Amino acid sequence: MPDTHPDTLTRTDYDRLEHLGMAGAVTAFTDTTTVDRWRDLFPGWKARHWAYGDTDGVLRLAPVNVARRSADRAAA
Repeated sequence: MPDTHPDTLTRTDYDRLEHLGMAGAVTAFTDTTTVDRWRDLFPGWKARHWAYGDTDGVLRLAPVNVARRSADRAAA
């Protein structure tokens, strides 16, 4: 059975990926087909962010959750 929990990025990691054009807000999508599918496949997804992930040597578009800044600072 596939994993239904999206990756969670720290705010710092998300900001870095966003700066590189490898992450962003779902509002950037002009077609909601992908977002609707992700909502069905990943019930734990907050439906706000996406990022390219490298799971097997290939960059793939995927839903991600982003941790709050306070949790990000606590981890540092």
